[in-house]
Amino acid sequence: MPNPPPINTIVLSTKPQLDAIAAVLLLLLFGEKNYPGIRKAKMEFRKKLPAEKTASGLESQGILVIDLEISNFKKESSSIASQVAESLGVSKDPALARLLSFIEKNNDPATRSPDSADQAFGLAALTKDLTQEYPDNPQKIIDLVMPFLLAYYRSEKKRATAAPSKEKAIKNEEVVNAFDVFQGKKLIRVMIVKSNDPFSCDFLKNHADVKADVILQQLVSGNINIVTNPDRQVDLHDTIVMLRVSEARKKNVVLEISSLEELAKPNILAGVEEWHYDSTGNCIQNLTTSTKLSLAEIEKIIKTGLNPIVLSELCPKDHCLRESCDFFDYHLERCLPIQNKSR
Repeated sequence: MPNPPPINTIVLSTKPQLDAIAAVLLLLLFGEKNYPGIRKAKMEFRKKLPAEKTASGLESQGILVIDLEISNFKKESSSIASQVAESLGVSKDPALARLLSFIEKNNDPATRSPDSADQAFGLAALTKDLTQEYPDNPQKIIDLVMPFLLAYYRSEKKRATAAPSKEKAIKNEEVVNAFDVFQGKKLIRVMIVKSNDPFSCDFLKNHADVKADVILQQLVSGNINIVTNPDRQVDLHDTIVMLRVSEARKKNVVLEISSLEELAKPNILAGVEEWHYDSTGNCIQNLTTSTKLSLAEIEKIIKTGLNPIVLSELCPKDHCLRESCDFFDYHLERCLPIQNKSR
């Protein structure tokens, strides 16, 4: 089989879109064998090419065309990036899986996010905005967008490479406890790990043999993060309330709030700044000084907070003990029927 001709030029549309930019990144990362010299190839931009030109003819002259009418790589039934990945034999690379899926979904209106904010501030939309901001400088668009794609790929590669050793560590030492909790009809899988590894939570959420719904990660510093699997839509409302009230008790501070709803407010609550509630990411982070609560106390809070029917062990259920009950300060919705009986 003859050696492929060296490539010295990549030709793109004058309005490069995210799909085409991702395809070029794949060619720069993996295309040297199929397209020798492509890593050093210059980029040129055209609205269209002469009709008599062909993709194979241009390639024989060292020119590879992307996302133009005569190109072998243009939007059809699949994304340009997916076509390039397939041609280079890297379509099954785990480090590319989510990137290729993201590009594919953005190309299809049926699978694109219906959220207007996602549409406006997604990378594909921002790339399109850049074509209007720099209509005469398509190279600048490439230079601005490609680093984001490259950084994401490198992060995914690190995660994929770390998976085998991470699996061994998870099995051997990092997992402190694992248990299941019902939240309504959903069975929530909770795992507690002691690890400074930033990939531990992602691994536990995504590994086929684990599939944790909630991960409590304790760092060496003592700080604790509680992360959830977004697909499971875990309700953390009661958990953050119980953490904040319990922390206030430990610190012997009075929480100055104007309404009970503030106990579950997003971000920081004055007096218990240890606990940051990210309602968008659906996670709870112990960001500042480490919590005064022990890991055992937090585990108990999670077991109770996630399950909306669990009551205090002291609760007689036919009337409320009020201040004598350790649940009274939480003001949880589950307690209201019993509290109302005592009025």
